[in-house]
Parts: sequence; structure tokens; C-alpha cells
Amino acid sequence: MSYSASATGFSLGEDVQLVLMFGILGRVDLKHVTGFHAQQTVHQVRVQRLGNTPLGADVPAGWNFTFQLDRGDSTADDLAATLETMYWNKTRLPSGQLYQYINEPNGSTSTYLFDTATLNLSDAGSWSQNAAVKQTLSGFASRRLKI
Repeated sequence: MSYSASATGFSLGEDVQLVLMFGILGRVDLKHVTGFHAQQTVHQVRVQRLGNTPLGADVPAGWNFTFQLDRGDSTADDLAATLETMYWNKTRLPSGQLYQYINEPNGSTSTYLFDTATLNLSDAGSWSQNAAVKQTLSGFASRRLKI
């Protein structure tokens, strides 16, 4: 039986859709995405005042994200090869945008944009008999905007 956020009252992994647009390369459709993880990066500033309580600020410093996938085609490999070739040919590397659409428990949809994103194939996979080839695409975005 399949549940959605509106039926359970909380978010499930199937309540998200991810769309990756990568500069001149266009839309990148990854097959068999099995996981997505995003984590905000902050620069922690601390002021240790003499004779007084400390002060602090957490300054936004971008977002790290990963896609876990079971290899369904050569898309991730081809993307990594294209970016590597562009680098060695001294071609300007494109940045991308990642759109995250989340079906909320109340029936609404939240949309977030990970802007000015980079990507790398941090794990091209391990090949063995009768096992899915698990790959990981990692990236960094300068910011995440609610749109």
C-alpha cells in the first residue's frame, strides 16, 4: 500500500520530485534515484567578549547535496565525463539549478531552488554479479531559495 504526506500527516520519501537543469547541457534526467540528501552549510562566527556573554552568528555558506541512484543508464557517467572534458579543454564549466518540489501534508506544494549548483560523480559504483550498481552524485549550491 502506498501512502502520501496528506494520508500520513508527515513527509515520506516519495513526496518529493527533483528536477536538475545544468547550464548548456539542459535537463539531466537521472534514472532510479533512490535517495536525496541536502544539508545547509554555515560559517559560525563567535565573539568571546571579555566579562560578558558570548555572541554568535551562523552565516549561510551554501548547501551540499547528494543523489543516490541505482545505475539505470549512462546519464551520471556521461555528465561526469562531459564536465571533466570541458575542464581539460579549458571550457568554462556550467553551473546548474536543482528544483525540489515537496508535496506537503496539507496538500500544498513547496518549491525550492538550489541555485548555482556544481556536480561531481563522487561514486561511480561497484560492479558485481547480481547486484545493482549504486552511484552517488554530489554537489554544492550557493543558496537554496523558496520559490
